[in-house]
Amino acid sequence: MRKEKLLENIRIYSHSKALFGAMFLIFVVGVFMYVILGSNMFLVSVDGNDRAIITVRRDMQGVIDICGVELAEDDVVEFTEPTDVAGTLTVRRAFYVSVTADNFTETISVIDGTVRDALETCEIVLGEFDEVTPSRDTLLAGNMNIKVTRVTYETREVEESIPYSTKEYYSIEYLKKTRTVTRPGEKGVRTTTYRDKYVDGERVESTVVSVKTTKKPVDELVAVGTSTQQLLSKHRQLAQLQAGEKTPPTEYQKVMVMQGTAYTYSSIEKYNVTALGMPVREGAVAVDPKVIPYGTILYVESVDGRFNYGYCIAEDTGGGIKGNRIDLFYESNTTVGRFGRRDVRVYIIG
Repeated sequence: MRKEKLLENIRIYSHSKALFGAMFLIFVVGVFMYVILGSNMFLVSVDGNDRAIITVRRDMQGVIDICGVELAEDDVVEFTEPTDVAGTLTVRRAFYVSVTADNFTETISVIDGTVRDALETCEIVLGEFDEVTPSRDTLLAGNMNIKVTRVTYETREVEESIPYSTKEYYSIEYLKKTRTVTRPGEKGVRTTTYRDKYVDGERVESTVVSVKTTKKPVDELVAVGTSTQQLLSKHRQLAQLQAGEKTPPTEYQKVMVMQGTAYTYSSIEKYNVTALGMPVREGAVAVDPKVIPYGTILYVESVDGRFNYGYCIAEDTGGGIKGNRIDLFYESNTTVGRFGRRDVRVYIIG
């Protein structure tokens, strides 16, 4: 019994020794292949996984096959053969981004880069004000949608009419209760300059740059008649006399020497209308109607010869104009002051 167990242990030991020898042989062969036969080490990077392999293959396709890498059409493989150091195999996976501009979408395959690079690949030229989403320096990512919005600015001018106003004035040259257009109105022109913003060809915003009146409107003038038929005839006669030489008349009814004063416009509007309801003006004088009736045509000059008022018509009166007095209207307040109070010679023409 003891002898049989001893023989069994000897057989096990012999078997273990043979197995160890085989493994050692394989190890020696591997080292021999690596050292003597030229096996190669590669650092492989695929899909974010890094590893090292040893192979007798030195070509790129062989290493790819050994690693079991499946390549898509646009994937990029970067490969370096081993020299004194390990070789490398890096697979950069392609992905797709879409670029939309000018109503057209193009899908391109890329492996890296920025939005700016994608635009260059699609040969898209950006204008000064164009907008890009995402921004041009954004790193590309799978299934990214890049949108180019075309933005332009244009300047335009728009002409608009400016309505004219109608101004009425009282006139002794027309009969009472009549309204006569003495000057037609003309519309003005206003030019407005706009800066328009266009987004993809559509105007979305307008900003006013300037507004200029290129033609001023001309007011329409309407004469409101204030004369009776008799007074209208007097005014026409006076106009003819005033158009001639400013010299004393040769034909008149009589001459009176009166005390003369002068006045001008009042700050109170109602006092700027004569007793006959007409606007005060040079050529219309104030008298005492009991001495000189309204509507009488006169010629007035100062006795001292310093003032020659000329032809005028009696249309107004005043609280202090009584008896042998006459008040002459002047446009200029300075002239009124210079005239003061002095004797005047009044020719009664009729």
